[in-house]
Amino acid sequence: MSGIAAAGGDASASRAEVERWFGSLRATRDMAAPQRWEYSFVAADGHALELLSVALVRDGYEIAKLDANAGPSLRMTKTELLSPLTLEQRNQALRETARKHQARYVGVDVAN
Repeated sequence: MSGIAAAGGDASASRAEVERWFGSLRATRDMAAPQRWEYSFVAADGHALELLSVALVRDGYEIAKLDANAGPSLRMTKTELLSPLTLEQRNQALRETARKHQARYVGVDVAN
């Protein structure tokens, strides 16, 4: 991930943090247009992330990077139009999906 720009990019960010993050994003991006969002996940083993990636691809996400070796990590992307509310909802859904696959959703960023 290119680095979470603010607390709003954290998977467990509060609604207020997400709102502040969107404010900072609006200063440099047209948030009224779809953006390429990058979602990051980690797990104890790479197999869990492989299974998670399959589930997310079925939901329209694309694999940006899967590292199943030491410190397994996964980055998925999806181009879509999100608001602070819909990002908060997306974060919750991704936390639940990751948990079902024995992984942890870490955070989100807007890809360059």
